[in-house]
Amino acid sequence: MFLSRPFKLSWRSLQTRLTLLTLGIFVLGMVGAIWGAGRLLQQDLQAQLAQQQFATVSIVASDVNQELADRLRALELVAKDISPALLANPRALQQHLQARPVLQAMFNAGTFITNDQGVGLAALPLSIPRIGVTFWEPTHVNPVLEQGKSVISPVMVGKQLHSPSVSLVAPVLNPQGQPMGALVGVIDLAKPNFLDKIAGSHYGRTGSYVLVARAQRLMVTSSDKRNVMQALPAPGVNAMADRFVAGYEGSGVGTTPAGAPVLVAAKNVPVANWYLAAHLPTAEAFAPISALQQRMGWGIAWLTLLLLGLTWWVLRRQLAPLVSTAAALSVLPAPASFPAALPVLADDEVGQLITGFNHLLHSLRERDAVLQRKQQQLDLLVHEQSAMLNEIHHRVKNNLQIITSLLRLEAGRNSQPGTRAVLQDMQGRIRSMALLHEALYRTGTFASVNLADYVRQLATQAFRAQSHAAVQLQLDLTPVQVSMDMATPCGLLVNELITNSLKHAFPDGRSGTLSVCLQPDPAQADTPPSWSLCVCDNGVGLPPDYEQRRSQSLGLQLATDLAQQMGGVLHISPSNCTAEAGAACGASFTVHLTPDLTASAQP
Repeated sequence: MFLSRPFKLSWRSLQTRLTLLTLGIFVLGMVGAIWGAGRLLQQDLQAQLAQQQFATVSIVASDVNQELADRLRALELVAKDISPALLANPRALQQHLQARPVLQAMFNAGTFITNDQGVGLAALPLSIPRIGVTFWEPTHVNPVLEQGKSVISPVMVGKQLHSPSVSLVAPVLNPQGQPMGALVGVIDLAKPNFLDKIAGSHYGRTGSYVLVARAQRLMVTSSDKRNVMQALPAPGVNAMADRFVAGYEGSGVGTTPAGAPVLVAAKNVPVANWYLAAHLPTAEAFAPISALQQRMGWGIAWLTLLLLGLTWWVLRRQLAPLVSTAAALSVLPAPASFPAALPVLADDEVGQLITGFNHLLHSLRERDAVLQRKQQQLDLLVHEQSAMLNEIHHRVKNNLQIITSLLRLEAGRNSQPGTRAVLQDMQGRIRSMALLHEALYRTGTFASVNLADYVRQLATQAFRAQSHAAVQLQLDLTPVQVSMDMATPCGLLVNELITNSLKHAFPDGRSGTLSVCLQPDPAQADTPPSWSLCVCDNGVGLPPDYEQRRSQSLGLQLATDLAQQMGGVLHISPSNCTAEAGAACGASFTVHLTPDLTASAQP
């Protein structure tokens, strides 16, 4: 039944994440295996190819070396038969040279004989003008005539041939072993010669051979015609070429003159101080590995698709009980009681999970029943306590009002002005406490009080009870929640300051304005928020000796103590206080306080 669920791919699904994780691990593992196997196969194949390449180039280099040695030996044998008398008879010398057809077959550009001054005495073929020409070449003729040793010349463009050529020179010695002439055989590299086996052959399908004159860093011949008679890269550009020029025999990975990576092996041709190199492009050398990796990649792609379907089907089947359970829970309404136990379809990990969930449901059901009973008891207790606190605050307020009425009656009967003033001050102080209890009683909240509303009611009633029509009251109050412990001294402080201002700032019916402000101070970093409570007026101002009289005034002493109780300090200023209407104040009383409730407790 659960297999009929529609296919849905979502990253929030555990089935999707497990499937993708499994595929990711599989793909990464297979790619890593292919890469590692490719690296190992490439190293093994490179080692085998290097051995084969070096063996092949050694055979070809040996053939080239043997061909050159045979030609040099033939020249030496012919030169050995030339006597001083024969060398002095050019006609007989020419006949002697013509009687040696083997030299014509070995040297496609002919041979010639010089005296000890390098002047040509006899030559074949006669079509090339060499008789009577001086061949005093510092690279090959001179050393032979001076040292009496056979040499192979560097590759150069001949004066008569006008094409690249190589000359093999053997000394003609007198009976005393001193050189009295030279026998020279010339190989024209532009014509067919024994080196064509190199130029006409390829190593592999796209590889090539190249014969390099080490001393000249010059490619004598090559399977790639573009490299013939081209110089090697400058020293330091191609590391393998520099090693081969230095005499190294072996194999490695290098680059062609065009910069393509190749497997290269080189073998010396010692008779001419040359070396023969075989180049095999790495693309051809490692083509079987690349093809194998490509086929394995397609195989991994098909296996990935197969694993995707299989993993999805297995997970879908194994997670079906969980999905069914979640579906059953999602369609349940929000009843007052917990749902019934879920069915266990299999005794596996999922079944164990559902069994544990059923056990948790049972425990939660019992705990919920206990909590409901406790909650009912707590609600009843809270209701009783709220009713009791309301009754307490109501009775306290009534008792304070009775006390205020008794004081007012006593003040009306008493004829002493001083006593009446004291009784009136007591009325204001008791009124401030009664207003606080009335605010708590009306709101039904006993943990905090809105200080702005409390100060507004207190200031309004105190102002009405003590002021005359010429004085106006201005209020600028910003709401803030404080506890009852802070609201009580704050109310007494405001009452004392308003009473003080109305009593002393506006004598003889003087008109003016009395302002009460409650505003937050500018925010400062790393400090709790503070508020300013200011009572100021534009009356007659402070007397010159107010500092001395301050200590004798019960109201100011009480105000100072109340400010300290609130955690602040009372600042009295004769000026620099501006009311909301903009009128200059005669006196300003300011307290900076920090609300004792956190920001989370604010409304």
